[in-house]
Amino acid sequence: MFDLPSIRIGRVFGIPLELNVSWFVVFAVVGGVLTFSYFPTEFPGRPLWVNAASGIVGALLFFASIVAHEFSHSIVARRGGIGVDRVTLFMFGGVSQLSEEPRGPGRELAMAVAGPLMSVVLSTLLYLAYALMYDAGVSNVWWAPVEYLAVVNGVVAVFNFLPGYPLDGGRVLRAYLWWATGDRLRATRLASGAGQVLGVAIAAGAAVGIVTQGWEWVWMFVLGLFLRQLAASSMREQAVRLALAAVRAGDVMAAALVLGPHEPVSVVMQSAIATAPGSLIPVAADGLLVAVTDVTSLARAMSAQDSDAQVMSTARPVPPQALIDVRSSLEVAARAMQVSGERGLLVVRDGRIAGSLTVDAVSEHAITDVGPRRN
Repeated sequence: MFDLPSIRIGRVFGIPLELNVSWFVVFAVVGGVLTFSYFPTEFPGRPLWVNAASGIVGALLFFASIVAHEFSHSIVARRGGIGVDRVTLFMFGGVSQLSEEPRGPGRELAMAVAGPLMSVVLSTLLYLAYALMYDAGVSNVWWAPVEYLAVVNGVVAVFNFLPGYPLDGGRVLRAYLWWATGDRLRATRLASGAGQVLGVAIAAGAAVGIVTQGWEWVWMFVLGLFLRQLAASSMREQAVRLALAAVRAGDVMAAALVLGPHEPVSVVMQSAIATAPGSLIPVAADGLLVAVTDVTSLARAMSAQDSDAQVMSTARPVPPQALIDVRSSLEVAARAMQVSGERGLLVVRDGRIAGSLTVDAVSEHAITDVGPRRN
């Protein structure tokens, strides 16, 4: 599902919001069900254009509700000092891409409950809005989708509180197990197992529904299978992130080739090829980082047959995303590489180059077979 492309549509509270192309399927399904099934059944005799208008309003309210649910998680995470790279909505809901995992069960709990609580608040407010519009004699074109979304938000809150990771209820369960055992990985394994069992149970119940009641249960069957798969893959991802979080960049960094700005390219070329063939090469003056270069830029200067070319002529400004503090974890380093597209980072200590960190060095520690670890 996440292999499909996503479209960035803007920012909310400074956090990028993206729509996975699978989300448009949901938007169309919700609008279509409301237009051609729900509203014609609830309000027989209404013209098609009226049901279509209500369906569009309902689909837009559904979209806004999911955005509010997901961003409540993100805002709580950011208040806890955790960066949020983006929020992506997809076919079965949404996901907040965090820069790192919560550092304690308390923050995990706060982030987990924020979404369902937002859905409860939305359900309450929408129901009050519906009641006020109904009592005021407003046309059902307007209050019908509001009433529908009040119920939907209540269902979303209840469903997300089910105790199966990575649902919000599963994250609450993981927070409790983490607090009770002191072992985050074990807590994740147990909560993920509960999520897989829950997914299988939903799929099995939906299969019975398909046989006994019809194909309208297919969506729930697919959702159960997806939840089971997501629980398993989330466990593997968490194991990797925990393994990386336990290692500091300074523990695995290699010595960096540091070039002076006035060194001849012809002199440093061989060392650059041997030491940093695919990574950024720092350029420093008096020990302080002033620019970066790479083998490709150096080779371009060599091919120009400029025997007097100096390193600084091939350099460019230091990209902030290519720097990482020596005390940062490999989890932070992996996220920085993913965001920047760099295959290596420069490790700094107090503004000075301490070493270099390659994607291969990070990958060596990205293992899923991790034993219990206390955090």
